[in-house]
Amino acid sequence: MDKNTDLERLLLLALHRIPGLGYAKWKVLYDHFGSNAAIWGAARRELEHVRGIGPETSLQIASARKGSRIERCRQELIDQGISAVTVLDRQFPAVLKSNLGDQVPLALYYRGALPTQPAIAVVGTRNPSRQGREEAAAFAAAFGREGITVVSGLARGIDGCAHHSAVAAGGTTAAVLATPLNDIYPRCHRQLAEQVGENGCLLTEMPLGSVVRRGSFPRRNRIIAGLSRGVLVVEAGLPSGALNTATWAAHMNLDVFAIPGSIRNSKRRGNHQLIQEGAALVETPSDVTELLGLRPASIQEDSDDCLEALVRAGLTAGQIIQRTGLPPQKVLRRISQLQLRDP
Repeated sequence: MDKNTDLERLLLLALHRIPGLGYAKWKVLYDHFGSNAAIWGAARRELEHVRGIGPETSLQIASARKGSRIERCRQELIDQGISAVTVLDRQFPAVLKSNLGDQVPLALYYRGALPTQPAIAVVGTRNPSRQGREEAAAFAAAFGREGITVVSGLARGIDGCAHHSAVAAGGTTAAVLATPLNDIYPRCHRQLAEQVGENGCLLTEMPLGSVVRRGSFPRRNRIIAGLSRGVLVVEAGLPSGALNTATWAAHMNLDVFAIPGSIRNSKRRGNHQLIQEGAALVETPSDVTELLGLRPASIQEDSDDCLEALVRAGLTAGQIIQRTGLPPQKVLRRISQLQLRDP
């Protein structure tokens, strides 16, 4: 990356920390001045006269320029072990950029690695039933074994079950937070957050030092949806954040899936409403992956090397058959050959 591009990114991150300066106002300024450097260097009077900016935002920008804000942004991220991707970067998630209009995050801050493989969001109530917890765990573990990233919001309940099970299954998971990365919430999930960061990524649009408001939590749902190929609602009442995530998915033309339940279970009313509105009713993880057209990651169906790798990874014959779709006779024969070779 050349110095000019690096400076543009740093300036955008500095602008992102200005209260009230979201994508819509930034885009107006960027289109008017042509670069973040020009925005940063413009006189307050110039800024104030740009359509839609006004005196308050121009004052905020002028105040932000005092001191060494740019270097502080860089150093704070380094000190916290945080990476950032901006809306100007090629690595920025394409679905978010192309489908959210003025709701696009200016930047995303993360620990770990941004998802590169297909992802499915697994969401639901913070107060699930035992059945809901078991279903969240089973679906997330299956996705993890298939090489599919499990995306959720690190909240109590279904979110936590999904993250934990994906990690336990040896898969990857991404947690989208409504708080800055130096302020993990809920506190009870701090250890889980560390595991997520080591097996995927922790992600937020909130810069370090941001003030968290109630609206920050539903806003992050658009990112959960936008990182995913589809959204699976495990267990959700009415109203719920999970339904909000499903709404964002529908807005972005993504698939929505819901697990049905008893009509007497109030925690499934949201699921049933989604099904009535056109969400796909699913009963097994393969229902979801087949509807999305996802195949197991990096599996060559006729490769003995792949079969051997799966056996050595500890998968059972049944798991290998389900994952690869290979004939049972071929799988069992190969397992027998390996056992004879390496008793």
